[in-house]
Amino acid sequence: MFKRTLTVTLASSFALGMTAFFAPQANAQAKDGTADIKFNGSVDGFCFFNETNNGSLSDNNDDDPTNATELDGTTTVKVVCNTNSELTSGTIDANSEEVPSSGKVVEFSKDGGTNFNKPLALDRGSTEVTVRLTATFDEDLVPAGSYDYTVPLTASPN
Repeated sequence: MFKRTLTVTLASSFALGMTAFFAPQANAQAKDGTADIKFNGSVDGFCFFNETNNGSLSDNNDDDPTNATELDGTTTVKVVCNTNSELTSGTIDANSEEVPSSGKVVEFSKDGGTNFNKPLALDRGSTEVTVRLTATFDEDLVPAGSYDYTVPLTASPN
């Protein structure tokens, strides 16, 4: 009988021990769950003209108009781009009867600079651009008349 009681006691002890081992414990540490959430998207490059001013033309020799062979003028525009860009001009439209026969040139400088270029590289952000139009004549003098030119500008993101 003693043997049987010992067997029952050992079996009961083993069962109690296993129950205690697998039973939930009140002092167990909680574990945080983690996840990586990704966001993505894209923004296209863009430019716009924030401010434009019409220019005025005059002969290139204010001191002695009898030596003037060109009309020229400057004005400023402000261009805003969200990426590096390039400013170019299209075909100059002569809206007047008197058209120079040897050429019209548009050049640009930025932020008050004196070096004129075409095309003009623009940095991201706002840029003040000086636009210069020069109309050259084959004749010895600028012919009398009224002159009206339209210069199309394009700012293109790189």
